[in-house]
Amino acid sequence: MTAPCPRQAKQLDAGIFQPEISSFGLYLAAEGKSARTIRTCTEAAAWFAGAWLAGRVGWTGWEQVGRRDVQEWMVRFTCDTRRP
Repeated sequence: MTAPCPRQAKQLDAGIFQPEISSFGLYLAAEGKSARTIRTCTEAAAWFAGAWLAGRVGWTGWEQVGRRDVQEWMVRFTCDTRRP
């Protein structure tokens, strides 16, 4: 039996990325998405921005974010349950 992955506190301070995350939330609301969907999506974006993008010196917007950034962030927060 493997141990469960330890939970880490979410860093939700999205910094300079927050205005666009808020705009994304408004877009989802305009599309008629549920409050839970909006909260889940915007929280996930804020967590990614706060935990991963905040450490990128000189980054000024989402256009600088690429597929590799998402992949690296997911690896960082994924437990490898195959290890003893």
